[in-house]
Amino acid sequence: NWPRLFEATGGPEQSSSRSLTGLVLVAVLPLLLFGSGAAWMVVDQKKLAVANELANTTRALQVAVDNVLVGQLELMKLLTTDASLDQGNLSAFNDRARRAVQTHREWRNVVLIDSKTHAIVSSALPMQPQQALTSWPTEVDTVRQSRTTYIAGVLASGKIVKEPTIHFLSPVLRNGEVPWVVVVSMDPAPFNGIFSAQRLSASWTGAVLDKNLLIGGRSRDPQRFVGSRVTPTLAGHIAASEGGMFTSLNQEGQSVYTVFSRSPLTGWSVAVGIPAAEVNEPIQRIVTQWAAAGGVLIALALLMTARVGRGILRSRKAYETALRDSQTRAQAALGDFDDLVSRLPVGVYRYRMVADGKHRFDFVSGRFCAQVGARQADILRDPDIAFNCFRPLDLPELIRANESARRTLQSFCWEGQVDHADGPRWLRMESTPTQLPNGDILWNGTQQDITDRKRAEESLRQLSAAVEQSPASVVITDLDANIQYVNPRFTQSSGYSPAEAIGQNPRILHSNLTPSGTYEGLWKEITHGRSWQGELINRRKDGEQFWEEAHIAPIKDAQGRTTHYVAVKIEITERIRSAQKLAKLVNEQQAILNNELVGIVTVRDGRILWANPAYAHMLGYEPEELAGMATRQLYASQAQYETVTAETSAALASGENYRSRIGQMRKDGQVIWIDANCATLNPVTGETLWGLIDITQRVQMEEQVRQLAFYDGLTGLANRRLFNDRLNQCIHWCKRSRRYGALLFLDLDNFKPLNDAQGHRAGDLLLIEVATRMKACVRETDTAARFGGDEFVVLLVELTGERATSVTEAAMVAEKIRAAIGRTFVLKLPDDSDHEPRTTEHSCSASIGVAMIGENEATAEDVLRWADKAMYAAKEHGRNQVWFSKAFSDNESSPYLVDPGSCPSNQ
Repeated sequence: NWPRLFEATGGPEQSSSRSLTGLVLVAVLPLLLFGSGAAWMVVDQKKLAVANELANTTRALQVAVDNVLVGQLELMKLLTTDASLDQGNLSAFNDRARRAVQTHREWRNVVLIDSKTHAIVSSALPMQPQQALTSWPTEVDTVRQSRTTYIAGVLASGKIVKEPTIHFLSPVLRNGEVPWVVVVSMDPAPFNGIFSAQRLSASWTGAVLDKNLLIGGRSRDPQRFVGSRVTPTLAGHIAASEGGMFTSLNQEGQSVYTVFSRSPLTGWSVAVGIPAAEVNEPIQRIVTQWAAAGGVLIALALLMTARVGRGILRSRKAYETALRDSQTRAQAALGDFDDLVSRLPVGVYRYRMVADGKHRFDFVSGRFCAQVGARQADILRDPDIAFNCFRPLDLPELIRANESARRTLQSFCWEGQVDHADGPRWLRMESTPTQLPNGDILWNGTQQDITDRKRAEESLRQLSAAVEQSPASVVITDLDANIQYVNPRFTQSSGYSPAEAIGQNPRILHSNLTPSGTYEGLWKEITHGRSWQGELINRRKDGEQFWEEAHIAPIKDAQGRTTHYVAVKIEITERIRSAQKLAKLVNEQQAILNNELVGIVTVRDGRILWANPAYAHMLGYEPEELAGMATRQLYASQAQYETVTAETSAALASGENYRSRIGQMRKDGQVIWIDANCATLNPVTGETLWGLIDITQRVQMEEQVRQLAFYDGLTGLANRRLFNDRLNQCIHWCKRSRRYGALLFLDLDNFKPLNDAQGHRAGDLLLIEVATRMKACVRETDTAARFGGDEFVVLLVELTGERATSVTEAAMVAEKIRAAIGRTFVLKLPDDSDHEPRTTEHSCSASIGVAMIGENEATAEDVLRWADKAMYAAKEHGRNQVWFSKAFSDNESSPYLVDPGSCPSNQ
């Protein structure tokens, strides 16, 4: 066949030309590949050097930013320890805050916020009323609950400071509580200066970013960009990792290489952008230099190839001889190929589809035959023997895949089952068709036994179905605690969908109510390869609090290394709440029974069944003495006992509790006042439960307050307040009933000489005696009052309906009072020594003015004025007289004297 092969190649000249071309390619191609690879390595090293330089610069800037933030936190902590907050002196703290703002030039304002109401209670800068509530309620709650400082971040414009600011929050700890939170508003300008301090190139752009990815400082145009958000590209890279480098457009639209670093200490980031041109120009110069050097090398290679070409022609015959030798060796290698194929873990076959529609296997390996369970000779003789081994349900799909691949000449992959002597087996077939010049299609393919994989997939599917339908929440995280899988029960329990949860940290469920020690113990166990079990207090997406019993364990690979963590959690909210309610109920009942202030008693058939220590102490008994005692013994009288019993029975019979203030008698005979509340305990036995509180002191204090508020401290008569109230009531009553009342205004005629001669003590004794005689002259429904000094008033109510009769009745009472006061007073004055009190006598009279109250439109002030004028008229006409005001009859203010004969003093 060699002459025929030689003709097919086009003769010796064409063959030599092809050989020379191949030689050139062999000589030049390695140079091109080597040059390209070397150039790529140099460019890569240059990029790596630039990246390292940028990373070092960024880390240095990040350290400077952290130093500024930590320094500000330490300064503001001094404010939280200020002594003015120990006494709650907000004014003094406000002065301290103003001094701090003046001292620290970067500080713009210092405010103090009530941690519970979020109200701004102190501000170094003046604020408007609408600024009373803080703009950071969530951050204030976080600081109050965690009791640690917090960097809120950049605020474009606050309520008080209308410029971009950076907020720091620190708790004020007093007696284990956080009553306030101190907030410092800082000027972002110090961050702008960090870049110049680090000698950042003028063409580079540096930016300081807070945890919310807002710009807190910028080397270029800080007034324009501070307070705004970074580009979405930069935000996405910072959220994904703590550091890195990428190419993008900056906020000015310039193409830059951006390097960023996020601080694990504060969560703030620093990003530095270098114009792409500054990085690419040196690299382009290197590429150009390498291209020039490569061209020179290629030229040298071509010259050398030309010299070698002549030797190729001379060696042609030697190559032909070597070719024949290689054919001989190829036949030997074919036997080696069969041996190699038999050792492969997959079956190998060559399948031919002839153009006339016939088909056959040109080659099948021994493993292929073993997989289908047929002999090699039988398959090569009849290919249908192999196809008949496949299950009838899977064979049509194999035929369709084969036919489709034949039309498109595309590779295909098929998986199906065969009926093997050892049982059903799964096979995976992959094949690539090639169409030959004669129209035949040749298939070179492999066949792999995937039974073990299918069984594992089925087990995994069953496990997955169990996890998906599990009544417990299942969460799988990576080693950085980033969620990678959640089952449907997790979504039902937490409210977070898989899309919302995957990629997040389980901290999204934290409620800040689980003790920190619980998490420390959890991580200690699972990071040491052990499982952990405990209870967690979490928060749903909607903010609702819930409890979970969690079982968390590490997932390990074949080498025993932890690759993931899995958490299986069962919600126990109802169980916890039921336990809490039960504990609360038990504590409340125990507190009620052992309460030192509230007496608890159970009574049946008029006898005490049980009493707590508080009630026994209230009455001066021991609890054992009260057991079995008749309740009648606790009341001062039978009437009082019967009244309380009747009222209690009536209230309980109507389905209501009995509540009243009652008097009970102590063991020593003293009567105390008790606020009693009674309810039915057992309707069948008639057993009742009493709650009793000793209010004796309160009753006494109420009586004292009433006396001080409405009665004169010297005479015991009503004071001005009480008298004015009753006077207004009398006026309204007269109008409604069309009846009459009267006001008597009384002034002593001979009071001052007694005070001057005997002293104020004698005057006080006289006033007390006058009050006693006045009260003896009036009814209980009337009111006698002292207006001050030696002035008294008497209010007569519900006089006779006839006008003339009412005037007569008022005159009789006035005359009776005048006569009583006119009798000589015998006063016993105390001596400063230990001798007996000395006695003195004093004669005194009274001038009385009377104003009638009727159906006219007079006010209390009018009636008092009329009676006062009538009293002065009595004094002007000789004193010791009773005068009536004419204002009652004809609206004139001049009084007139009533005939004493018509007003007998003995009436």
